[in-house]
Amino acid sequence: MGFYVVCPFYNSDSRNSISCEDCIRQFPDKKKKRRHIREYCESMENYKKCPWASELLKMYKEMDDMKMSKEQREIRAAQHIAEANARENESLRLQIGHLQAKIKSLEMMCGYLSSVALKFSPDEEAKIEVKKMCEFFGKFEVDWVKNDGEYIYVRKRVKKA
Repeated sequence: MGFYVVCPFYNSDSRNSISCEDCIRQFPDKKKKRRHIREYCESMENYKKCPWASELLKMYKEMDDMKMSKEQREIRAAQHIAEANARENESLRLQIGHLQAKIKSLEMMCGYLSSVALKFSPDEEAKIEVKKMCEFFGKFEVDWVKNDGEYIYVRKRVKKA
């Protein structure tokens, strides 16, 4: 589905990002990216309210008000790009932190599910499937030992090379 962009700072977009004049903005998913485009990039009334476009408009107004030379304008634009990218990097760092927490939660769930699967179905097929599931995360080696007639699984962390 196509759309008409009115924001003068918009360059392009891809799956989860929008490329503006000064920086590539990342979104957690396509829906949020599309919502941003609809709310700001496509709207004559709202594109100036976009947090990123408003920063660029402010920067260009400052340059005009201060009657900067071409070299001064280039330096100010480079400073702005560096600041915008630093903010975007911080945002991405926070997203990575959230994803790492989700991975940790999935790892814990993997351990719980594997113990349940083995307790109720300690046959060879179940052990193989649980082992695949846990090793999918790449952080555990899984093995089983028989203890008092019941299988228990043993996990040990694996250091990645």
